[in-house]
Amino acid sequence: MDSIEEKIKRVQAGEVYLFSDIIRLYQQRIYLYCFRLLNNKEEAEDAVQDIFIKAYQNIGHFESQVSFNSWLYRVSYNHCLNQLPEEISKSAAKITQTGCNH
Repeated sequence: MDSIEEKIKRVQAGEVYLFSDIIRLYQQRIYLYCFRLLNNKEEAEDAVQDIFIKAYQNIGHFESQVSFNSWLYRVSYNHCLNQLPEEISKSAAKITQTGCNH
């Protein structure tokens, strides 16, 4: 069985069907993370779909100096932050910039 890093390299090399394995591995975790940030089931479900589309579109830019897990959670955080009302997202961004994030 391939490691996540090996699957990502293979997806980047053109074996795009392997991206479904990545989705299966991370979908529930990303949903729970989005639900925690957005506090709304439907918005979290929509966010997960959008996040995996973004991840797929940008997987060619992923470099293994950072773990895929960290990269995907950063994509998720940024996406959810953009979904929050402006006053909440500004507060969350400020907290992240000062180093007091989760």
